[in-house]
Parts: sequence; structure tokens; C-alpha cells
Amino acid sequence: MTPLNVPPPPDNVTVTVNGAPMQLPKGKNLLQALLDVGHYIPHYCYHPRLSVAGNCRLCLIELEGRPKPEIACNMVVADGLKIRTDSELVDSCRKGMMEFLLINHPLDCPICDRGGECMLQRYSVEYGWGTARTIDPRRRFHKPQFDPLIDIERNRCIMCTRCVRFCDEIAGEHVMGVFGHGNRNYIGTYGNGPVSNPFSGNVIDICPVGCLTSKPFRFKARVWELRQTNTTTRTCNGAVTAWTRAGKLYRVTPPTRRRHGAYTIDEDTDEFISNEARFGTHYANHDDRLTTPMIAAGDGAQMTTSWKSALEAAARALRNAGRGEACFLAGERSTNEEFYLLGRLARGLCRAGHIDWRMRFTSEAAARAAGDALRASDGDLDLLARGAYGATLMIHADLLGTAPDIALRIKEAARAGKTRLALLDARVDEFFGRFADPVYLEQPEALATAVNNLAAALEHGRDEAHAPADGAPLFNHLAQHEQGLIVLGLDAAGGALNPALVPAALRLVQALGAGWQFLAVTAARNARGAVAAGAQSDRLPTGPVTDPEALRSTSELYGAPLEAPEETPAAPELLRRAAAGQFKVLFLHRCDELVHHPQRELIEQALAATETVIAVDIFPSWITRHADIVLPGSLFYENDGTMTDIDGTLQRMSRGDRPRGDAQEEWRILESIAVLMSAARRHKSAQSIFGDLLKAWNAPTLFRLDDLLLDPPSLLPQTNHVLLSRRTRPNFKLILAERGAQPPAQAAPAAGGGLRLLWNMHSQGPDHLGSRSSEFDALHPQPRLELNPADAAALGLADGDWVRLAGGEVYLPVIQLERAIGPLPDEALYQEEAVETPA
Repeated sequence: MTPLNVPPPPDNVTVTVNGAPMQLPKGKNLLQALLDVGHYIPHYCYHPRLSVAGNCRLCLIELEGRPKPEIACNMVVADGLKIRTDSELVDSCRKGMMEFLLINHPLDCPICDRGGECMLQRYSVEYGWGTARTIDPRRRFHKPQFDPLIDIERNRCIMCTRCVRFCDEIAGEHVMGVFGHGNRNYIGTYGNGPVSNPFSGNVIDICPVGCLTSKPFRFKARVWELRQTNTTTRTCNGAVTAWTRAGKLYRVTPPTRRRHGAYTIDEDTDEFISNEARFGTHYANHDDRLTTPMIAAGDGAQMTTSWKSALEAAARALRNAGRGEACFLAGERSTNEEFYLLGRLARGLCRAGHIDWRMRFTSEAAARAAGDALRASDGDLDLLARGAYGATLMIHADLLGTAPDIALRIKEAARAGKTRLALLDARVDEFFGRFADPVYLEQPEALATAVNNLAAALEHGRDEAHAPADGAPLFNHLAQHEQGLIVLGLDAAGGALNPALVPAALRLVQALGAGWQFLAVTAARNARGAVAAGAQSDRLPTGPVTDPEALRSTSELYGAPLEAPEETPAAPELLRRAAAGQFKVLFLHRCDELVHHPQRELIEQALAATETVIAVDIFPSWITRHADIVLPGSLFYENDGTMTDIDGTLQRMSRGDRPRGDAQEEWRILESIAVLMSAARRHKSAQSIFGDLLKAWNAPTLFRLDDLLLDPPSLLPQTNHVLLSRRTRPNFKLILAERGAQPPAQAAPAAGGGLRLLWNMHSQGPDHLGSRSSEFDALHPQPRLELNPADAAALGLADGDWVRLAGGEVYLPVIQLERAIGPLPDEALYQEEAVETPA
């Protein structure tokens, strides 16, 4: 991969702080620059990712040559500044401001959920008077109930307006505001409605006092009583901290950092997490957890059994299956280590190449194209933070619905002016729309043709004369930048557009040159890990299955001889073969996506036609009820291992509690089956498996799982696998970037006349795990249909009307997308799918 040119470091200037000269970046926010070098200045309203408000006045400093103290948050570093942060005047100002902030604050710390994390408590001790000098009654506000997940105590509010600015600037919705006048100012929402955006829960973390707290966590526990486990969820990209006690999950927050002598939530964090990660993980406490192995007892019944009996039955069924008679379907939420062990079990011990993870795609061609796109991804999104991308083009990528964490990163880069954003889609993405220019709309089946036309024009040259007639603004947007990022969505309509769109997008990246990178995005949590760890039919941990060297090196890792398979069917084809009775054993590992799969009838046929079905899961479903052997697994804070974000970052999954009942970590289950099948190489820990993966990925040096949570001893050299230091957590970037010459595919013509349905599964829609979280129920988006106004008028429909989709009793409201930035193309219909499938 050709390294991109990053901007040079900023010029440093000399600033004198408390009599000591130091070098600080010129033009940087003064408060942030001082915080970065260890000069802590108290502050409430300032946040590094938000605009400056200057409300709290607590960051006052003394500046030589100025007649009065200045607020550091509203100043920039300049040469020759002489600053005092520890003078008597500064100390007096801080005490005065703290007294003002506490005048109306209630003395309810013993019952406040922010206790132990409250910056008002800490600052009142460190910078306050210690005693109150007022006896007047304190101001009181009515307590509203405007949000099902966020609780507000207006009496505690210090009017820092962090929550208002977060919703406006980062979440992208003007939903919160300051109401009232003078002493009666208060924070509220317009129309007293909920804070309805996918990142609303972050206002809880950035609130420096106890005004905004989590309703699910309200009055449940004190933070110092809970165990913190730095881990990652099985649903969203990025790291989180799970707060537990006695195996029960109480809350999920962004990763905690060491602040003020303890690990706690950083109120200045910029590691925002989605509501799905924060509230959608409370399925962990549901009562119907699978805790004991079960086997079939005849007549469709199941009975509990011991682990020894269940594992021996599973190993016996796999051993009795002939070559090619066992099929392994790996759920997209499995860890890298589990993917690796499944590949060894399938290829090395069962001598079957029938293993795949791409169940969310409804056709063989769509699944294969998705695999090609993921193998070709660079995805080094850290470059966005450094401003190395001149432009970003998003092609048919419903990022907010599929990967909200990635969507926020890209939107923030565009908002900060670090990249110029353009959209090429079948509908306007409102989350990105106000930051994108140009926005180019096409019919769904014509998107691939539009991308191919852009690529063909760029292959002839970057002059405006080569621009296609109907895409000149988009051509010019791409042609004038030597560096950029192409983002391609893979999930719409079960990947129906992938066979044509993926080759076209890869051709476009090739035409743009070495400075452009490519990122394929899917809601599949660990899709990148599945490809890299060898849980894909055409891929080994060390390379393609057709590569003799990859076969040899993987054989050494597995401790078993491997042969190149005659064919490499993907998951959709494997399901069809299973339904036709071609397999004796069907091994379903954490296949959550099958529970609400649109092809349920096919899956039921596959389960009925297979002699032995083995299911590894943590909750019962209609799939586990059809299984002959059920093996209970673990939660995201009960398991050791790693997962790979869609941008290639390796995230640590940590075991903070033991699994409930007799459940076991999934890697232990797979390893136990392998041992019973006489595996030559055995693993006694997740670290041992991780070590094999690092060897397979040709990591320049080996490191331990725990190194992903601690400061790295040193930076690894620049290779395809880069260990980058971000604060205290190293990020392992797994970048395959395997791009072969692929002929452009032509988009299939639309079926004759009428509207075409383009559906998409929303990340907060139906989910095998999330549906067991009562908090997650409040996050379900309203299913809806989006129509071009001309099509709606032709059908006699208006906003808010309800329609029934032919082929199913599904009623949805109509939304006409008529915005200033453009409507849907004519004769196109878009559905956000959030309809529950019967269990």
C-alpha cells in the first residue's frame, strides 16, 4: 500500500506558563494545548470536539499585559504569551465561579447517579470554598420525562450547554436547546420530545454533573462497586467498557481512562459510542439465557446433558461425516479466534472446505462480490483524523443504519473540513447531506453504470474535457484530488447490487491512482476478521485457497495437511445445498443473522434435511429448537479474544466475568471438539490462538492480547499490519488490500415497469440479541417507505399515509423525500426494514 502524504506537524512557538518556557503548537486552542502538556485547568463547558461556548468561566487564567483574567478556552496559542494558572487572582476567580455554580445546586450527592464521577464534586473540593455562604432557598424546576433512556434533573444543571452543542454539531439534530431567561434558564427538547438520534446516549457521558443520567442505570449501583471490563461489543465497531457486578451487566460506556488517580469516564472523551452499543447490550441480563448443553431426545424434544456428553456427540457426528459432508456456518459476530478455530475444524480435521460467514447476503453472486470488496479494503480511517484525505466519495452506503460508528467518524471529518464529501446513491442520506457536495442521485440498477462511466473517464485523463456528460460535477470532485477514500455499502437489498457495483467501485479506485483508498462497509460486526482469519470458503488465514504457499503455511499452523478445494461455495449456496440434503452435519456457530433472515423457509428446509445440526449460541431461538446439539456460549464481557472493526482496527474482547451457569467461552468449545477429534496442535488459551493468527498475518513482531489494552512498548514498523498508538490503546490495523484485475460487470436491467423495492436492514432493527433488551425497544426506528414525490402523487399517496407491501401483511408509513438537496430518483422506492420476524 502506498503511504499517503500527511500534513507536516504544526509550527511550535514559545509560551511561558507559570514562569517556565515551553513549546506549544501555534494556533491551537490554548486550553487544549495546556491540557495536552499536563497543565490541568478546570473546565466544564469546553469540550475538544465542540464549539467554544465560554459559559462556565472556570478556565480563567492570568495573561501578562491584560487588565483582567481571560478564559483559556477562547484563546489560541501565540508566540510570546506569558500565562499564570496558579496565581492568587486565578485561585480567587475559580473559587468565585464555583460559588456561583453551587448557589442553586441541590445537596443530593448521596442519591445522585453521577456520584464518584462528578466533576462538580471534585472541583468543589479542589477549587471551591468548602462551605456555603447563602441561606436563600434554591431554585427548583419541574422534572420532565421527555426521553425513555435519558433522565434529566434540571435542578443540577450548570448550563454548560455541552448537550445542546453535541446534538447540534455531532449528532446532527437540532433537538435540544436552552429555554427561559436569566435565572430561569433550563435545558430541554423542542416539543418535549425524545433525544432521537443514534448517539443521544453520549450526552450522559459528556455532562460534567448529574443533570443527564442513564434511566436504565438509575439508582441501580454506585460506580465504585462495579467491575470495569475494557472490551468490545458483538454489535458495534470500537472499544467500550462494561460495568458489571456478580455477572450482571449494569451499563456500557466509552472506554474509561485514568483520570484524577482512578479509571473513570472521561467527560472530555471523543470516543463516542452508538446507542446500540450503550443500550442494546442489556440483553446480557435476560433470563432465557442458555446455560446448559442440550441434545435431542426424540420427537422434537431436547434434554439437558453434561458437557462431556454433548462435546463427544458433536465430535462423533463430525468424525462420521464423510469428506465434504459437513458444513460450517460462522456467525458474523464471532471473534477472530473463533473464526480461526472453525477454519481449522472444517478444513484440517473434517477435510471439508464448506465454511463461510456471508449469510446476510441473499444470493451467491452478492456474497462473492462482498468477499471481494472486503479483501480489497484498505480502511485506514486514522488518516481522516490527520487530514490526509482530500476527498471522500460514498457510494450507496447507508452508514448510519449499518455502521453508525464509522458514519460518525466520516461525518466529523467532513464537518471539520478535513475531507470534501460527495455522495453517489439512490436516495439522499440526510445524515451526510448537509456536508456533501456534490450529491449525485441515480436509479439503483444504474449506479454501477454511473461508477463505470466515472472510471472510464478518469482512465482517459483528469481534464474536464473527459468528464461524462451526466456526471461532470462528481468527475471534477474526484479528478482534482490526488488522495481520497471511496466508501462502498454492501448490505442494501441483501447485497443485490454488489455483483455489478463492487467491480465498478474497484475499477474507480484503480483509475484514481495510488493515493486513493477503498473501504467496503457492512453491518456484519466482524466481517473483516472472518475474511482475515480464514472463515470464508475461498480464503485461508494466510491467503487465497488457490495459493500453494498459503496452503502450506496454513497446514503448518493447523498441524494438518490441506488440499486446494475443487469449489468454494459461499453461504447462500451452502444453505441451498443443505436444504437439498447434501450434508450430514450442519455446524451453526453464533448464527444470529439467521434468526431474522428473509429466507427463513430455506433455512427451515436446511435444518430439517440435515442429519445432525450443532448450534453454538447464548439464547434460544427457533434455530436452536431445531438443533440436535446445543452448546451454550458467552457474552462479550465473558470471553477472551479479538474482533476486527470494519476499518481494520483490532479490538480486544476481555473476560471480566465467568459465563453464567455451565456456559463456556466459544473458543474453549471449539478447541474441546478439536481435541476429541485428535487435533495435532492444541491451544490452552486465547493468547495461543491469537499468536497463531499473528503468524498467519505476518505481523512484524508478536505481542500479547493484553498489549491491546496497555501502552505499547514501541511502535511496529510500517507494514500492512500497523500498530498505531492512540492515547493509551494501541490499534492493530489489519489491511489486506488484495485487488486483482476484475472486469467491470454490467448492471442488470430493471424488471418491466413499476416501482422497485430497495430495502435495508437497520442496525437498530430486528436482532436476535437486541430484541431481548428492554432498553433496545426504545431505539427501534419506525419502518417507513420513501417515495419520490412524483411517484407518490401518481399513486395518490401523501406523507403519513399507510401502505401494505404486496406479499406480506406489513403496513408502513409513506415519507416523500423532497428536500432542498434533492429527492429520490423517479420510480424508486426505499424501505428501512425494522419488522420483526416471528420467533
